[in-house]
Amino acid sequence: QLLIAAARRIEGVLRAGDMVARVGGDEFAVLVRGVDTEHQAVAVANRLLAALEAPFHVGDRAVLTPASIGLAMATEGCTVEDLLANADVAMYRAKSSGRSCYDVFRPAMHQAVVDRMELEAELRRALAQEEFVVHYQPIVDLRQGTTAGVEALVRWQHPTRGLLSPGEFIGLAEETGLIGPLGRWVLREACGQVAAWQRNGVAPGLRVSVNLSSRQLQEADMEVEVAGVLRATRLDPADLILEITESLMVDDSDQIMSRLRGLCALGVRLAIDDFGTGYSSLAYVSRLPVQVLKIDRSFVQAMGRSVEAAAVVRAILSLASSLGFGAVAEGIEEPEQLAELARLGCPFGQGYHFSRPLPAAALEQFLAEEPEPAPLPALGTLRVVRSESLGARGSPGPPLAG
Repeated sequence: QLLIAAARRIEGVLRAGDMVARVGGDEFAVLVRGVDTEHQAVAVANRLLAALEAPFHVGDRAVLTPASIGLAMATEGCTVEDLLANADVAMYRAKSSGRSCYDVFRPAMHQAVVDRMELEAELRRALAQEEFVVHYQPIVDLRQGTTAGVEALVRWQHPTRGLLSPGEFIGLAEETGLIGPLGRWVLREACGQVAAWQRNGVAPGLRVSVNLSSRQLQEADMEVEVAGVLRATRLDPADLILEITESLMVDDSDQIMSRLRGLCALGVRLAIDDFGTGYSSLAYVSRLPVQVLKIDRSFVQAMGRSVEAAAVVRAILSLASSLGFGAVAEGIEEPEQLAELARLGCPFGQGYHFSRPLPAAALEQFLAEEPEPAPLPALGTLRVVRSESLGARGSPGPPLAG
């Protein structure tokens, strides 16, 4: 019924000589004759978007179906297949920009699509051949100056492009559904590594934080998967922290909430990553079964030059304390930032001031060289323990990417 109603609306804004066909699924192709300029084609696209914007009434329900439109102009030597393929490329580009919009095909788009398809194929191969590695960034107890935990951050050891940061492939993994198997691999690898460090005495009380994507939380067997990893690696559930993004805070569906509670029932803890930049509603924070707030690095970076940023950090720390949550400041790079966080009573922090994310062997050396915990000599000062060879503060490199 919805497809029929949409087809009628599309036909309603076209001229007698134009053609419309459903080419599969919920996709329609429109052939507009006698169009000489891109401006004329865009006018047709805007009429179609306007026609499809109003709700459809299907049975007793009102259904919204915003459209994405790709425009392609026929050129000299262009075949029917070329025209449809070009319009398809532009349509998917429009989808990536958001719904209820259009995009016009440009030749450069084709290469972008080819590059994307090649990267997706390489990503699938990388999963099969285990080309990924996990790096670990220390999370420091700011009161004692020692490592309390690590955050597990995935990297891709690409055979020709070298070590790739998450920003270069995580988005594609999310879109293609490959984030599921990749996330499961990272979880197994990180839990196994930290459990091994605990057993061999390198770091008996170490905890590990692992990022959990929204796609993973939609998997029906998420709790079973986490429980299986904990059993297989013999990691105490209390030593695993799963980090979720603030965007999940707007999805208070029974399914998601039940899954989060199921994870907590296993004994693991939940943290909200990059807190303060998204949907930081007190109602959502109080409803979600989280135990840790991670203060976004943008506030930490701006503390010294922005009264507002310092006020936000102070407010988040106060909120965490009032709710009985832990708090971790991300992106600490300068001693002044550290001193201010210590003054505000922030319990934990991570960033390049202490160490960049390290491969497992380097992180093990980092932990082995760390002395026993000792109280801070004075408020606002911190004894930073690290080897210069492990990436000391001020060493060159890109911003922390997780």
